[in-house]
Amino acid sequence: QQPPPSRAEIKLVVTTEDQPKPIDPDYAERIATQEIWREYPNPKKAGGAFELGTAEWFTYLEKRRYQHQGYWIPKLFHPERYSGQTIVVLSSGLGSEAARFATPQPNQPYNTVHVCDPVADRLQLVNAHFTARQLAGHFHVTPHDRLPFNSDTVDFVAGFLNETPPDLATVMDEANRVLKPGGRLVLALPAWRNANY
Repeated sequence: QQPPPSRAEIKLVVTTEDQPKPIDPDYAERIATQEIWREYPNPKKAGGAFELGTAEWFTYLEKRRYQHQGYWIPKLFHPERYSGQTIVVLSSGLGSEAARFATPQPNQPYNTVHVCDPVADRLQLVNAHFTARQLAGHFHVTPHDRLPFNSDTVDFVAGFLNETPPDLATVMDEANRVLKPGGRLVLALPAWRNANY
């Protein structure tokens, strides 16, 4: 078994010219509200009574996310089935799915988790999520159709996207480029009230 990752391994990799700015609490609340399937603005705080940005806040939101509407998400991605693998998560939220892949499984090697999001402020929330829960990860501000990885280097690309990419085919081609032969790609996209989507 690998030793646990050190705090030094928890880092933000910025692949754009600008450094991300500090997180705005209103922005964090908006993303958190979206994460648990609510309309924003909402009179109820998404994280309940927990202090914004704490491990308890993120854990509470993850639990809420998977309780009702999102009960199917862990069954789609099966994070418990992966150990010692290189996983790229295409993100557009708080990184709940990425955190599950980064959570160590008993007596199993740790996954190397890379989170990619084109929005620096949102990725900063994912970084805060990992830091609060003492999870190791690598964070990349990058469009989902231009991943900063060599070809044939990734075991699994997982994406739960709250917005459909403008060119979904290009995103899928890019994911397939970085995947090793036999690698797995799973994307979940919004249906926008279309049952046939």
